[in-house]
Amino acid sequence: MSDTAFEIHLVREFDAPVELLFQMWADPQHMKHWGCPENFTITEIQMDFREGGTWATTMVGPDGTSYHMRGEYLQIDEPNLITNTNQWVNEDGTVTDPTTINMNFEALENNRSRLIVHEAKYTSMAFKKDNQDGWEGSLDNLAAYLRTCNALVR
Repeated sequence: MSDTAFEIHLVREFDAPVELLFQMWADPQHMKHWGCPENFTITEIQMDFREGGTWATTMVGPDGTSYHMRGEYLQIDEPNLITNTNQWVNEDGTVTDPTTINMNFEALENNRSRLIVHEAKYTSMAFKKDNQDGWEGSLDNLAAYLRTCNALVR
């Protein structure tokens, strides 16, 4: 199996200017509204949004299970790029091997934008699939949340 089989690569376009899309990732007050899959809720979020800063979040699934993640911001180039690490924290306090997430933000015509997400390397295909499903659901929520934000500023 190729190394890229253990990576996620997603491309989404949004009806929002690139500056607003970038702020969705930079501001915890926004992220708590969309940063998890459908039927999940973010109950805690901490962000020190700067290179070298850390982040941590807890989301709760529909069955009441809590999921904890944490990471470090490696590179921030507003409004073009965010690179950070991601680790899942297990119930016993151990953590998964870190992945690295690169998010590239591109301005498009007509106040639209494109997000390109690349996350590598997962340690198993099952873990990758669970995370890819989570990404897809979160990005669906982001698109819906951006529609409400755009409605407020128009």
